Amino acid sequence: TEGAHGQDGDSDVDHELVKGVARHGVAILFDALRFDDSNPDSDFMHVRRVALNAGMHEAVKGAMEEFLDNAEIMMMGQQMLIVTGYKGEIPQFDGPIIPFSAIAHKSDT
Repeated sequence: TEGAHGQDGDSDVDHELVKGVARHGVAILFDALRFDDSNPDSDFMHVRRVALNAGMHEAVKGAMEEFLDNAEIMMMGQQMLIVTGYKGEIPQFDGPIIPFSAIAHKSDT
């Protein structure tokens, strides 16, 4: 198919770029919503309320639905939706399950 910039193949590059941006955005939000023992003065519940009021559920679920095969987006997204009381249907991971032993052997080479 023709990409957003009018050249064949651009759409694949664009998709990977958008996936990377989504992964980083979800990771930043995930870190911001976690309770941090090293900063006991931080009001993480206030941060969660602000995120929820700003549409966090819709944004996280949208990223998850767009990238069902990305384990990082899916795992962080599922945890955030569950912990913040999301009541709708939570998307499920649709990528390959790679056993830890395969990852360990791959790093040996």
